[in-house]
Amino acid sequence: MHDTVHQKRFVQIGKFYPPEWGGIETFAKNLADGVAASGISSEITVFTRDETVVERVGDVIVDRSHAGRTVSSQPISFPWLWRTIRRARDADVVLVHYPNVLAIAAVPFLRTRRLVTYWHSDVVNKGVLGRIVGVAEKYLLCRSDLVLASTQAYADASPRLRAVRDKTRVLAIGIDDVKHLPQQTLPDAIADFVGETGRIVLAVGRLVKYKGFDVLIHAVRDMPSDTRIVIVGAGPERDHLSGLIDRLGVADRVLLAGRQDDASLQALFQVAAVYAMSSVERSEAYAIVQLEAMAHAIPIVATDIVGSGVSEVSGHGETGALVPAGDAAALGQALTLILDRKDDLLRQRARQRFEDRFTIGHMVKDAMRLLFDRQ
Repeated sequence: MHDTVHQKRFVQIGKFYPPEWGGIETFAKNLADGVAASGISSEITVFTRDETVVERVGDVIVDRSHAGRTVSSQPISFPWLWRTIRRARDADVVLVHYPNVLAIAAVPFLRTRRLVTYWHSDVVNKGVLGRIVGVAEKYLLCRSDLVLASTQAYADASPRLRAVRDKTRVLAIGIDDVKHLPQQTLPDAIADFVGETGRIVLAVGRLVKYKGFDVLIHAVRDMPSDTRIVIVGAGPERDHLSGLIDRLGVADRVLLAGRQDDASLQALFQVAAVYAMSSVERSEAYAIVQLEAMAHAIPIVATDIVGSGVSEVSGHGETGALVPAGDAAALGQALTLILDRKDDLLRQRARQRFEDRFTIGHMVKDAMRLLFDRQ
């Protein structure tokens, strides 16, 4: 008789999965695809705003459970919890994407050989709820065999991760290269707004306070009049930001472009002269969008946020400039200096940093080593 070869199973526990896009969702998909390509069974259990379904997306099994409600950014679904326990219970390696408080409730029921937590960010500014969650977080980290962080800077600054530094390692997030993508055309409304100027500043993200888009809008007042800032994204701060643009009289220089499809966003990256990373709080732990900017050879002006990994990702100014968080004057000056440059040195540095550190190939190789001890 021939022995049956055991196929290893890798199960991720996340919040959402494409086509619901976000930084963590992009990372989870790229990791799932990379593991599947190595011959390991790759699965993920997530929430969905649509109907519950199990489907195969490429070589990955995606188990989606309908989330009936959301409380403090946490989807709630007890069927999801049951389905997660059932799917992950006997997997060889289980990776929990955190923050996802409900995922911690599944951990006591898992018999996995290796439990890994990817700590994307601390839960901050949650008051009494945050203290309650803190107890659960300590349990999750104690149970974990390995804890992963996106940057060393964030791991060093996180009180939770400092307590488990002996089993914490860095797994840098990587993204697809863009070299193969075709040239795209700007939507008419955006093309009309930017006109013929080449001084286009791009910013992308959810319109929330910690992104610091208000600082970016203030910064444009002291920049040359032919500067055009395009902010892509939607969110609860839109009305406030729109009002600020009107009050400052900069509607001819700042456009809130709303959500854009992939082709339109690609077109913006292809014409942008500089990327503005204006976040002001360490809720911005990594900012995957910086990788997209570097992949497109776009210089980055990033903010120096204490305890965040943002500046580590952009190379501490190597790919552009680093300015104090919340300083509109410094942000505007740095953006202008880069827009005024005639050489391509910063563009070359940005592209080289992406190729050296942040491709999917680099990420999957490191993940296989950390998760499965494969070299």
